[in-house]
Amino acid sequence: MTLARPRQVSGGVPPQGHLEEFRTDPLALLRRVCAECGAVGAFRLGERDVILLSDAKAAELVFRADHCELEHAAAYPYIEPIFGTDVVFDVLAEHFRDVPNRPTLHARCPDSSDRQPSGSDGSGPHSSGPDSSGPYPYGPNSSGPDSSDPDSPRPQPSDPDRSGLDGSDPHGFDPRESTSRAEQLCRHAAIVAREVDRMVAEWGERGEVDLLEFCSELIVYSLSACLIGTRFRDELDGRFARLLRELERGSDAYCYVDPRADIDNFRRRDDARWQLVKRVRHVMACRLADPLAAADEPDLLDVAMAVRDEHDHRRFSPSEIAGAVISMMFSGHHAISTTATWTIVELLRHPAIMQDLVAELDGLGTDGTDGTDGTDTSLLALPHNPLLEAALADVLRLHPPLVLLMRVARAESEVCGHRITPGDLIATTSDVAQRIPRNLPDPTRFDPSRYPTPDPLTRWTRLSSTGPHSADPAFTLVHLKTIVSTLLRDWEFELSQPSTSYRADHSRILVGLRQPCTVRYRRRTRAPGSPAGT
Repeated sequence: MTLARPRQVSGGVPPQGHLEEFRTDPLALLRRVCAECGAVGAFRLGERDVILLSDAKAAELVFRADHCELEHAAAYPYIEPIFGTDVVFDVLAEHFRDVPNRPTLHARCPDSSDRQPSGSDGSGPHSSGPDSSGPYPYGPNSSGPDSSDPDSPRPQPSDPDRSGLDGSDPHGFDPRESTSRAEQLCRHAAIVAREVDRMVAEWGERGEVDLLEFCSELIVYSLSACLIGTRFRDELDGRFARLLRELERGSDAYCYVDPRADIDNFRRRDDARWQLVKRVRHVMACRLADPLAAADEPDLLDVAMAVRDEHDHRRFSPSEIAGAVISMMFSGHHAISTTATWTIVELLRHPAIMQDLVAELDGLGTDGTDGTDGTDTSLLALPHNPLLEAALADVLRLHPPLVLLMRVARAESEVCGHRITPGDLIATTSDVAQRIPRNLPDPTRFDPSRYPTPDPLTRWTRLSSTGPHSADPAFTLVHLKTIVSTLLRDWEFELSQPSTSYRADHSRILVGLRQPCTVRYRRRTRAPGSPAGT
C-alpha cells in the first residue's frame, strides 16, 4: 500500500511558506492545521515541511522513536548562535562531568533554623543533559505506564526522552532512587530556598513586584549556585538575567530560514551573547589574577579553567568555557522562570485552589514525617505535597515554555497511515493539542484535580514543552516546588492587573509572558505556636 504524504494546510507563500504566519500568530496557524488536516497535518517553514502531530497516538512517535530515526539537534537551529560554535548543546558540560576531582556540593540538608536570608553555603555542578525530557512534574501515581503492567513501555537509560515515563524517575523522590541522588536534590532544594529568602529579604512588609522579572533574576542566582557554585553566583547580578532574556530573542522562527539573518531579534541576541561572554571572561580574568582565592573551595568554573590535557595545555579555551556557562544557565532559566510565574498567576486567578494549596503547605511537617517543626516546605517535605505537583502539571499543560517540540526525521517512517521522509521536521504542540475537547475535558480550565491520569496524551504533553536545552526534570521540579512553596509560606499575593492581562508571548519559539506582569505582595503573619498563620 502506498502511503500518502500528510496533507498541507492552506496558505503559505513561496519561498518562505507559512513562516510569517508562524512568526506573528503561531497558535492560529497550528489550530488551522488541526482543523483542516486532522491529527497529522503539515505546514512549511522556508523550504522544509513541518509535520504536526496533534493526536495522542501520533505524538507518541516523537517520544518512542530512537535518536537515529528522529534527531533533536538539527530541529533547533536557533541554539548554535546562542551557545556558540564551540559548544554544541551541552557537549562541554558532558566533558565537565568527566573532569577528575570536580567540586561537589557541600551544603547539608538544614533544619528550619537554617532557613534565613543568607547566601548558599554549598557549591558544585549539576549538569544538565541535552534535551533531557524537560521540566515535567509527575506525582507518585500520575502519568506514565503502570509499573506493575508487564506490557508497559520501559524507558531506555540511553534515551533521555524516555526518562520518567514509567514513573521510576519522574521527580527525584521515587523510593527506588539511590540515596545519593535524593541527597543531591535535597541539597539543591536547600540552596534554592535560601536564594528565595535572599531575594525577598529586600522586600518590605508589602509592595508590588513584576513577577516575571523577579523569577528571572532569582533563577539566575539559584541555577548558578546549584550548577556552577556559590562563588560564581556571588559574582552575578540582575544584569545577567536581563541578558539571558534578550538571548531568548534568538528563538525567532526565522532561524528556520537563516539563523544568522540581519534582523532585529538576531542582532539583539548577538549583542546579549557578546555581553554575557564578556562578563564571564571578566570573571575568569579576575580569578586568574587572584588564584589563591579559589584554593579552599573551587567551583566548577575554577575546575574548568584549571584542567589540562595530555600536553599540559588548557583543555578548554576561554571561549569554550564561556559558551558552556551560558548553555548551562540557559538550559533551565527560561522554563523555570516562566513556569514559576505562571503558577503564581494561575493560583491567584483561582483563589479556592490557592487556599487549598496554602493549607497543604502549612500542614507539612505537622505530623512529624520530615523531622522538622513544620516550617520546612522545601526539603524532605517536598514529596508530600501532591496538590502543588498537580498544579505545576496543569500549568505546564496550559502554558508550555515552547510553541512546538520538534525533531528531524532521519529515516523514512509511517505515522497514522502517512509517510514521513528524511529531513521532515516532526512537531507536537501542547498549546493546541491540550486545548482540543476530544483530547481533554474542559481543556481551557486550570484544574489540578485532573491529575493523576493514565491518559497517554497527558503523558507526552508534559514532555512537549521541552527543547534541546532543558535541565534535568527532577532538578527542575525541585526548583519549581521549592520556589512556590517558599514564597507561599511567608507571603500573600494578589493580582495588581486585570486577570486577562496576564498573557503568553508567542512571538518566539520560546514562549514568554507579556509585561508588565505585576502582583502585590504582603508578608503573612504567624499565629503563636502554629507553623503558619494567616
